[in-house]
Amino acid sequence: MKLGRLGKFQHRRRGTQPLPRSVLVDASNLHVGGGVQVAASLVEQFVTTGSFPWLDSATVLISSEVAANVPASVVGHHAVSVVDSRPQTWRRWAPPRHSYAVSFVVFGPEYGWPRARRRIVGFADVRSVHPVPRGMTVRPRDAAFMALRGHVSRALTRRADLLVVESPAMAAQVVARRIVPASRVAVVSNSFHGVFDRPQDWEPIGAIPAPAEPGFDLCYVSRAYPHKNHEFLALVAREARALGVRLRFVLTLDEGEWDRASDELRSCSVNLGPVSITQVPSVYQAVDGAVFPSLLEAFSATPLEAMRMDVPLFASDRDFVRSICADGATYFDPLDAPDAARSIVAVLTDPGRRESQVTRGRAVVAALPDAAARADATGSLIEAELDRAHQEVARAT
Repeated sequence: MKLGRLGKFQHRRRGTQPLPRSVLVDASNLHVGGGVQVAASLVEQFVTTGSFPWLDSATVLISSEVAANVPASVVGHHAVSVVDSRPQTWRRWAPPRHSYAVSFVVFGPEYGWPRARRRIVGFADVRSVHPVPRGMTVRPRDAAFMALRGHVSRALTRRADLLVVESPAMAAQVVARRIVPASRVAVVSNSFHGVFDRPQDWEPIGAIPAPAEPGFDLCYVSRAYPHKNHEFLALVAREARALGVRLRFVLTLDEGEWDRASDELRSCSVNLGPVSITQVPSVYQAVDGAVFPSLLEAFSATPLEAMRMDVPLFASDRDFVRSICADGATYFDPLDAPDAARSIVAVLTDPGRRESQVTRGRAVVAALPDAAARADATGSLIEAELDRAHQEVARAT
C-alpha cells in the first residue's frame, strides 16, 4: 500500500503545464458515510475494467477508508495512492495550480487551489441546499451554522466547470439555487456497489443475538446523522408493540453514536458497529426487511441495496425516495410513528404482500443503471473534459 500525505503531488512544480491526457481523481476527502462506498465502487470500476485509457497517466487519490473497501489489487495499482486529506489541512497538501488537464473530485466541495485546467466536482451536499430538513428541529445556533456552511459550500462548488449530481431532482435544485447553470450540470445516477452482484465476495458479519420473543428484525445501514432520524425507530417499535408485534432494529453505528442513542432506541435495537461494503449483503441476509426513515437525501444507495437483496423495503414517503424506488417500497410518514408501524406490520405479517413487495423492488432495481454503467458514464464525462482541456491548450498556443 502506498501511503503519504503529498503522494504524487510532491513531484510537481509550480507553473508546470498540464500533462498530456493527465487526470486527477480525488477521493481522499471521503472518510464516512455513503460517499465512501460510491468512491470505492467508482475507483474499483475504473481500475478493473480496463476501459478508461486516461487511467494510464492518471493520479487516483483515495482515503484509507475508501482503500479499506476496495480489493488489494486496486490499492496496488500504479495510479492509486492512499492519501488522507481534510478541509482544515488543505494548505499542507495543496498542489501547484493546473498540474493536471482534468480533475474529478468524487464529492466536493473542493478546497484549495485549482489543480487542473478543467474541474469536475461531484455534488451530493444536500444540506447546503436544504439546511434544515422538514420535520427536524434544530437550535437557532445550529441552524445559523448550517446556513453559513451551506453558503460556503455553494460558493466553493460554483468554481467547478462541471457539476455531477445523482438525480434530476438534485440537478433542479442546483440550478434553482444558482450554484451553476444547467449547461454545467450532468446527472449520473447512483447505484448499489458491484459487490452485490458477486456473492463470492460477500463477507460474514458477527452473530446477531437471538431475540427474546418472536417478531421481526429490520436493518438500517446508516451512520447516525441527525437527518437519518434514528430515534424515530424507537417510537415505531413502541407503536408496533401496541399492535402486538415485536420489531427489532439492526443498526450499524459506531461506538460513540451507539453510546449517544436513547435508552429506548437501544432497548429495541442491536448494533453491529460499522460494517464494510463486503459485509453489507450479509446484513440484509440476516433480517426480515430494511427500514429507511431518513428526512433528507441527495440519493442514498441504501434503498437500492435492500431491493437488490430481495428484502422488503420500508421507507420515508418523500420525493428523494419515491423518485428512485417508485413502487418498490412500502412508504410511511417519517414523522408519524403510528403510520410507520401500521405500514410495516401490515406487510411483514402477510406473506403474500411481503413477496409482492420484494418482486416489485426487484423489478425497480433491474431497470436502474448498475455500478459499471455509473462508472462508464462518469468516465465518459472525464474523457469529454479532457478533450475540452486540450482544445483550450491548442487555442492558446
